[in-house]
Amino acid sequence: MFRELINIVDGIGTLYGLKKHKESEELHLFKAKYNNKDKCEADPKSICTKMRQGDAAGKDKFSCKNEDEARMECAREGRAVCGNCVIRLYTTYPD
Repeated sequence: MFRELINIVDGIGTLYGLKKHKESEELHLFKAKYNNKDKCEADPKSICTKMRQGDAAGKDKFSCKNEDEARMECAREGRAVCGNCVIRLYTTYPD
């Protein structure tokens, strides 16, 4: 909770992680947050809902990056990143 408050105060907002699917090798974005032990934890499903954490292969490409950092990292990875995840990363929803 303390880390989440720091994220809000610092204006970091939503954090993301990027994981590789063990079968398709496609990269998927997951919303993430710091737990009370200051460790980054991803949501159970990717933001496109097509991948679960249990389908991940190896180490995460990145974890707990803010939106701008996640966009840059996904651009570096290129076509390997799930298109639906990228669309959701760039979509702004009204309040």
